[in-house]
Amino acid sequence: MSGRLRPTRSTRRPSTTSGSVLLRTLVVIVFVLAIATMALGWLAIHGSQGKPALLPTTLPPGTAHPSATNPSSSPSPPAHLLVAAWSRGDLTSLRAATKAKVLDEVDTDWWHSRADGSLQPESVDPAFVALAHARHLAVFATITNRPDSNSPFDPKIAESIIANSATREHHAEVLVDLCRTQGYDGIDLDWESLRAADRTDFNAYVKLLATRLHEAGKRLSIAVYDKTSDYPTGPEAGARAAEDYASLGRAVDEFKIMTFGEHGSFTGPGTLSSPGWMSAVLAYAEARVDPAKIYLGVPFYGFDWGQGRPRYLLWSDTQALIATYHPTILRSPSGEPFFHYTDATGVVHTVYFQDRKAIAAKFRYARSRRTAIAGIAIWVMGGEDPGFWPLLKQSP
Repeated sequence: MSGRLRPTRSTRRPSTTSGSVLLRTLVVIVFVLAIATMALGWLAIHGSQGKPALLPTTLPPGTAHPSATNPSSSPSPPAHLLVAAWSRGDLTSLRAATKAKVLDEVDTDWWHSRADGSLQPESVDPAFVALAHARHLAVFATITNRPDSNSPFDPKIAESIIANSATREHHAEVLVDLCRTQGYDGIDLDWESLRAADRTDFNAYVKLLATRLHEAGKRLSIAVYDKTSDYPTGPEAGARAAEDYASLGRAVDEFKIMTFGEHGSFTGPGTLSSPGWMSAVLAYAEARVDPAKIYLGVPFYGFDWGQGRPRYLLWSDTQALIATYHPTILRSPSGEPFFHYTDATGVVHTVYFQDRKAIAAKFRYARSRRTAIAGIAIWVMGGEDPGFWPLLKQSP
């Protein structure tokens, strides 16, 4: 055509000018984009200083924590767990935990609901809240249904509050106002010893409280009993039946299971929380509650079984017994230490407690589970071995 021959396949050559320049340019662009993508991914994981990027301690209401992974994915690295702890205001413990840089949330056990819907404060320490916030912790107000910290939980207090829509609304407003005036990030509801008949009204109250707190930009945590069936039998069966895991789990932001009651006030001597027992409780919970909301309870305490009901022991109490009686320390198959001693009246005692090896084992268990939960919740700060806190450090 027009006397111009088209080159055949064997004679066609790439241009030695514009064609080759264009090809080289495209190769460079693709290479630069690949490097940039790798760099952004590295920063997302390690942060700008080459350290693991911290997950936020507070999230928008109703948001699942990003540490949660798809239960069907495998294998996966250990989960990054949030660490929450209840406290009655021990500043020494708070300083030790924040020095170790392992604590994300503290729940102050200072407030008690009253039957008329008001609150009874106990040993409130604004300086403790200020220090916790200064160390970048979320601070929740724990609300109980007992007159004070030395009294038993009273179902009648809760029942008066949840009796009807007006009383429920009133107490919810009181708790929202508490957050606003005292600077709390949310409420941690710890109502215990309710009765099975309270279940429906309790569900309604928790749903309402969550709504009111979320409207105010606050969050709701709840402490619940361990259980492996909806209506269990045995000690405190009614209290466990009052807690509808599925309904409560939908409403709250944090679902703290008190997995430290395998043995205790209503049983003979034994471990407080063995991995096998915790696994059964978590399996039941995860079938009903988003795992990204679930916190596994971890004890920092122990029990002394002698005559009558066992005596609650802080770690410091246990060390005093060991110094007095010089017992042989044994270890259960699940890793918890225990010992026997005979007191001055001839009564034989059995003590189960927590030491560094036991705490490390529980934390490893929580992190190694295939289904990632939100974190752990510790009872209680104060009187613990300061060496417990560094054990909770998490590598990337």
